[in-house]
This record gives sequence, structure tokens and C-alpha cells, in this order.
Amino acid sequence: MVTLPDLTPQIMALASVLRAAGFPVHVGDVAEKDPAMPYVMVQAPTGLPVSVAVCGAQVESDDDVQVTVVDDSPLNCLRSVSVVRRALDGVLLEAPGRTCFPLKLRGSQPVLVDRDVTLVGSGRHPAYAVDVWRLASTPTDEKE
Repeated sequence: MVTLPDLTPQIMALASVLRAAGFPVHVGDVAEKDPAMPYVMVQAPTGLPVSVAVCGAQVESDDDVQVTVVDDSPLNCLRSVSVVRRALDGVLLEAPGRTCFPLKLRGSQPVLVDRDVTLVGSGRHPAYAVDVWRLASTPTDEKE
């Protein structure tokens, strides 16, 4: 039986880093109808195993996580992206049973305006940007 790594602890650690930087964080979906801005949404991978141990367990993980920053205007979104990048760049996430590699920015998409959403009060449309970060780890012990 093949054992695949569970990335949930790493995603929760990533969310904690973003919260410590002052952002509300949503994982996978924004359930609120009118969330406070700026906020960050983390779209988590299920984990791409990259190494197979002799026993058949696929224990190492190397994948991308998307971090979407949403703010009330394109310029504010750029400012928020800068804060998020400073918070995440090179961070070693702490996840039980895993040794994480430093987070590394692998790609980004330009700031876009979501014309399908209108902000309550201002009537403006929110802006968002997506960064792609490398999320890689290996088990700290050989029992995983």
C-alpha cells in the first residue's frame, strides 16, 4: 500500500504565517458573502509525491500552492501582494513530522479586476493577484 503525504499541516502553517502578517485567510473558498478586505485565499494542492522509498511509500512532496490576494483596488492589491511576499519569501513552515524546504515564489499573475463582484458601499470591483509558491517537504523520520 502506498502512503502519500498529507499537506494539511503545511497549509495550516502557511495560513498562520499570513494571519501573523495581518491578513484574514481563507483556504479553498471564501464562505463569507462580504469578506473584509484585504484578504488572502490559499488554494492548496493535494500533494505531488516525488520520491518512492524502498518500502513503496511515496513520502516526499513537491508541489505548488496558489496564494490569491484580494483588495479593494488594483493599487491596494499591489501593496498587499508586497506584504504577503515579504511574509512568505524563504519561510520554513513548521509541520509535525515534516521538514519543509523554504517557500519560494515560482510565478505570478498580473493584478486583475473582478467585474463579476461589486463591493458593498463603494460600488467598485475588487482586484486580485495570484502568486504561485513552491511547497516542498520530506518526512523528519522514516516511519511516515
